[in-house]
Amino acid sequence: MKGQIGEDSEFDSPRAHSRIFKLFRRVLIMLSLYVTFPDEKSATRIARALVKEDLIACANLFPIKSIYKWKDKVNEEREWAMIGKCAKSKLKKAERLILQLHSYDVPCIVWHDEKATSKYSKWVG
Repeated sequence: MKGQIGEDSEFDSPRAHSRIFKLFRRVLIMLSLYVTFPDEKSATRIARALVKEDLIACANLFPIKSIYKWKDKVNEEREWAMIGKCAKSKLKKAERLILQLHSYDVPCIVWHDEKATSKYSKWVG
């Protein structure tokens, strides 16, 4: 049936496959990078360095309350968190810069793939 994915579909042409692949490639290259910091000053300093070096497109900073175990003791601390929007291709450089500037022995640096509009993903990447 015309218009459905399958035989005789306008989605089955090589040109359509190429366009679809490019769209998904653009959509899937973006990551959210989550990092915690001991205070607002260090969060701001490192976020600014990442943006200045063009390793993240932007950062959202906010206060958090963390509960964690460190050296067999349960701790409860006020911290700051950053969610940065990062192109996959820049992740390793961003990670290296964070590790270089961060004061924690084992900073929380986690990321996951994101889906976003193609315009936003293009801006990030």
